[in-house]
Formats: sequence, C-alpha cells, structure tokens
Amino acid sequence: MNKGKGPGRNHREGITVIQPAQKFPDEETARVWIERTMWPNGRVCPRCKETDTHESTHKTLPYRCRPCKRFFSVRNGTLMENSRLPYLT
Repeated sequence: MNKGKGPGRNHREGITVIQPAQKFPDEETARVWIERTMWPNGRVCPRCKETDTHESTHKTLPYRCRPCKRFFSVRNGTLMENSRLPYLT
C-alpha cells in the first residue's frame, strides 16, 4: 500500500460541499459571481458575441442582445443551459 502517495482524502484539491454555501448565501449571490467569472469585461451575447446587450423582463432569460434580438442568460452555452437546477444545489 502506498501510504501518503496516492490521491487519497488528504491529497484532494478543490472545495468542500460546505464552502459554496458559505461563499454564496443565496441564488442571487451565486448568479452574480458566475456572471463576473464568465463575463469579466462585461456581458457578452453567447450567440453572436456582441456586447450591445440590455436587461430584459423575460422570466428566465434576463438579458437581450440588441443586434441578434435574442434573449439569454449566463447559462447559455454551458452545460447548465437546459437545466432547471438552481445555481446552488
């Protein structure tokens, strides 16, 4: 047995299950953090890559691109695009 050399519990990297709940107390905080991470230089349309966007009143897609006239959210173009799961689970 390779004690201390394998990728066991003591050598894991990343975050624990509790850390996201501490960092993001609610869905809104998690959404804002994800948006800042995905769009560090401002909101970008995932379809046409334009920055000429604005907030919309759509129920689930909070932004609209002016050039291509499509609604989008930070989930578009990601694995979460068609998911109904919340940002925090």
